[in-house]
Amino acid sequence: MTEEAPFFSVIIPVHNTASYLEECIQSVLHQSYEHLELIVVDDGSTDNSRQILDDMAQGDQRLRVFSKENGGQGAARNYALSRARGRYIAFVDSDDTVSLDLLARMEKVITDSDADVVSFGIEFVDGQGRVVARRGPESDTSSTDASVFVDAMLDRNFHSVIWNKVYRRALLAEHDIRFPALRAYEDSIFSRHVALHARKVVYLGQPLYRALTRSGSTSRGMNEASFTRAAEMLALERSMFRDQFADPALATVFRAHVTHFLAYLMVLAAFRIDDPKVRASCRRIADEAGFRDSASDPHAIALLDTKAKVQVFLARHPRLLRNAALVARRLGRVPY
Repeated sequence: MTEEAPFFSVIIPVHNTASYLEECIQSVLHQSYEHLELIVVDDGSTDNSRQILDDMAQGDQRLRVFSKENGGQGAARNYALSRARGRYIAFVDSDDTVSLDLLARMEKVITDSDADVVSFGIEFVDGQGRVVARRGPESDTSSTDASVFVDAMLDRNFHSVIWNKVYRRALLAEHDIRFPALRAYEDSIFSRHVALHARKVVYLGQPLYRALTRSGSTSRGMNEASFTRAAEMLALERSMFRDQFADPALATVFRAHVTHFLAYLMVLAAFRIDDPKVRASCRRIADEAGFRDSASDPHAIALLDTKAKVQVFLARHPRLLRNAALVARRLGRVPY
């Protein structure tokens, strides 16, 4: 590696993903844009992930491998951030892959726009490589200043996942933006903290990231603990962003965010949880986290798009939602 700092630092936390690891790492090291460092943190793996990483690092000095005791993806990413030297940061999950021209595309957009963040489209694929969902704007666009935070709160272009973006490292350092010590949704907090301070974001519609969907992954489960963790995230957001919510307009945006986020979880619960007592318990947690109050605010509901409004309506009528979910399941139409 040259003495000059790389333009990009790509960060990958690893925990027992040996089966996917080589393809993931190669998708970064084989980028058409080569001025990068790849920081991989083995987060207490018990499989042969570390051996795979050590073998790959011997062939490319841009790959830097670290190990730490298992502490979760957020802690592993924070560990890597403290060691990153690039002007811009990208995150990749260790069972996913990126387009081989991703960083070249990002470098050009950054040079042309001087954006704090560049976001791009995502393809979600199953174990057979079939695309099961896509996310991203229909066309390239951008947002600036306060509108970035509103976009993030409404999950409008600025989505809560962290791995479909590159971030100016100086922005993260200036505002001490790190991943919180949550058991889930730490990436959502990170994304919205970035959005609070980003002055310009460019959104690209083209999918440049392929995210693997696995039935055993933590993001796919749905139970009472899922709702408890969601409530913890919303409580942390209320604390972190309380100064912004002194503005009545932003307070309404936050209520819209709470309403849509919890409604979507209840839609997932209607599909994935068959025990009515567990569903009822999840609903109680959602109401305690603010769903009932926020969903009663017509100004907040007015900020949501049509699909979100339908989800909120169904979430307010649990029997109707469950019946609709059962019919949809029989037809093979289930939400991601």
